[in-house]
Amino acid sequence: MRMMNRRQFLKSAGAGLLAAGSLDRLARLASAQQETIPIGVVYPLTGSLARIGASIKNAIELATDIVNTPSDLDLPLARDAGLPRLRGARLRLVWADSKAIRPPAGRRPSA
Repeated sequence: MRMMNRRQFLKSAGAGLLAAGSLDRLARLASAQQETIPIGVVYPLTGSLARIGASIKNAIELATDIVNTPSDLDLPLARDAGLPRLRGARLRLVWADSKAIRPPAGRRPSA
């Protein structure tokens, strides 16, 4: 086996560190593209305010689609896919129903 001088050692060590750093960066970029941010959304989807809740749900889903998919719209966050300050993370909505049911007349809602 041939002896390695200091210059050859530094070249090979530097190349190895550069390769390791670039693989780590590629792994972080690949995982960031698949990352999703769950957002809880609570609106009346049933009960006396279900119509309003349905309209709100449609509007929020449209806004989420604008953020998650790139488009040519002249709107904030519409040019790129995902959230730019969070490395392209996408939004995922988690819906819950507040069940807007009116209490019977003369009764106060329980707190």
